[in-house]
Amino acid sequence: MGRAPSDLVKSYTGICVVTKGLLRIFLNALRLDVIIAGSPRHCVDEIDRLVKMGFTYFILQFMGRDRLKGIEIFAKEVMSVF
Repeated sequence: MGRAPSDLVKSYTGICVVTKGLLRIFLNALRLDVIIAGSPRHCVDEIDRLVKMGFTYFILQFMGRDRLKGIEIFAKEVMSVF
């Protein structure tokens, strides 16, 4: 009410799995729009696609047994691109 649509910001909330090598269990997840999963390059491409759609904030839940390593890779190789 009373706000211009251009004043609204879009946020993306989803699951993120980052790994140096693609995990077979996540190959099907790559087809879903709610999961960003794959190599750092693939994650960059997926986030770039969302940025081009107008998303400006990303709230990601990192999954997997080695999620701290995934967060480190994400910070160094994905976030640095943006």
